[in-house]
Amino acid sequence: MKKILLLTRVESQAFTAMKDCILPLAKEQGWAIHVFALGGMDTTARKIIGAWNSDGCIVYAADNSGLHTGFSKWRTPTVALNASLPICGVTTITHDSRETGKLAAKELSSLAIDNFAFFSTIPRNQWVETRYSSFAEGIRRLGRSVLRYEKGSVSDWLAALPKPCGIFAANDLMAERAASEALARGIDIPGEIALIGCDDNPQICEHAEVTLTSIRPDFHRCARLAVDALKYAMDGRSYSGDVTYGDIGITRRVSTRPISRQPPQIAATLEHIRLHAFDGISASDVLGMLGGSRRSAENRFRKATGHSILEEIQSVRMAEVERLLANPMVKIGSIAARTGYRSENFLTRLFKRKTGLTPSQWRADRAHKRHDN
Repeated sequence: MKKILLLTRVESQAFTAMKDCILPLAKEQGWAIHVFALGGMDTTARKIIGAWNSDGCIVYAADNSGLHTGFSKWRTPTVALNASLPICGVTTITHDSRETGKLAAKELSSLAIDNFAFFSTIPRNQWVETRYSSFAEGIRRLGRSVLRYEKGSVSDWLAALPKPCGIFAANDLMAERAASEALARGIDIPGEIALIGCDDNPQICEHAEVTLTSIRPDFHRCARLAVDALKYAMDGRSYSGDVTYGDIGITRRVSTRPISRQPPQIAATLEHIRLHAFDGISASDVLGMLGGSRRSAENRFRKATGHSILEEIQSVRMAEVERLLANPMVKIGSIAARTGYRSENFLTRLFKRKTGLTPSQWRADRAHKRHDN
């Protein structure tokens, strides 16, 4: 059994997501994976590699410091994940930040707002700059410009932005800070500021003062590419496959939902559905929140949203079904129960009615398109 080390400087959300995807893939290969969080890649890592006599390494390296000299001394087949700069002699799998910026521009521009901004206090490294430039390029095509936070009081910067404004934050941590500063300043989200982050970290996005819309990177594809590249490296072959992974969609939450101009009961109902749609709730379970007769409640909800309560529940569920189907590690047979449907057959009928494909056909079709790209 080959011994593989999975190394990182910090246990970030991105690393944790990648690790959770790498582990089952490594098991398929018959590899024994050992995970270490290290302070110094160029010193501590070499000692651990020597002590474990490892056959290969996967290194999460969002920061390159020490890596250029460190890798050359390891003499162990190595693959790097998310390194901010190319590393000589090492295959590096990176997130396509350009596509992320384009996706953020498309999402925010769909909200019928005319002002846009980019927020980050992270030092200007390659991925931050790429996300910003791609986002700005997408907005410029609409004839608009993007304001960028540079320095000084974040609260003052947010207050000075023309409203309403769509803000793309470099990642979820930045989105959380922007939301906190805005709310403390009395700025309404999403009424005055619509906010989108990246990484879809539920610990951040679901527990922020206002739940945060976020772009979901395709960590499963990242893991697959890393494992494939390491197999090549351990066989002494040069890897010529894909080295970038993109995004699989957007998890929409309150920070971009145009519900602030709706009656409070409607806004509360929408959030209740988003939080409990997978618990098997029905339209009848939700109607009580709106008060009045069933007919009047349904009419008020449809007038405010353009669709029925049941359609809203199904929309939330189907978005989650597609998210789970995009992960090849999730068994299709488990998805119905995880998304609030009473049976797999019932889900299959609804899904085929919506997409024209069964869940298994949809997953196979998506995998085929990925391969072609």
